[in-house]
Amino acid sequence: MPKKYQYYLSHLWDIVLEKTSSDYNKELSVSLSRGRLRLDTANATYSYEDLYRAFYQSFQHLNLPQKTIKNVLVLGLGLGSIPHMLEENFHQNAHYTAVEIDKVVIQLAQKYLPVSIKNKISMVEADAWEFVMAFDTENTFDLITIDIFIDHHLPISFKEPIFLRKIKKILQKEGILLFNHLANDQNLVQSPQNYYNQVFSTTFQNSQLLDLDGNLMMIAQK
Repeated sequence: MPKKYQYYLSHLWDIVLEKTSSDYNKELSVSLSRGRLRLDTANATYSYEDLYRAFYQSFQHLNLPQKTIKNVLVLGLGLGSIPHMLEENFHQNAHYTAVEIDKVVIQLAQKYLPVSIKNKISMVEADAWEFVMAFDTENTFDLITIDIFIDHHLPISFKEPIFLRKIKKILQKEGILLFNHLANDQNLVQSPQNYYNQVFSTTFQNSQLLDLDGNLMMIAQK
């Protein structure tokens, strides 16, 4: 089917383009939905271009078109919704370091991302926690986004205070951090609300919590 017909039909129903699996995700599905590429697992959406609303609404809240962002660290790539939005919707011209543990997700991003955006992304296959903890240059990134889920679970290691302190070190002065949580992620140790109150806001005094209809976005500025 020609791509232009797929685009129009995707506003009526989702068109599945590819299904696969990986060591980290038993189900990975790429669909064309409402004219956008969407990456789903069995229980979560990893990527959805500008309809990935938790980040889109957060970028709107921050009024990003009024800011100049040069270096971005993306922890959790999906199909590249974050670089896609920043370039196409918020008029940024940045370089992106995208860290993704799942090599199959990287392969899908390389396959489906527009060349103009893909060429601006350095894709790193690595555990994001290990990548951040080993990063030895401070004050590097203007923006860091954390969107790390295995299916719909956020690994507990990313909630450790030592991880947040390292993130703070590699942020530029006045750099911005966005850390996505599911609103219903009731962790055995602490809920997202408790984590924000007890850990996040004490590490980043200049911070806020946005409730975005199923997601809690923790936003901080160094």
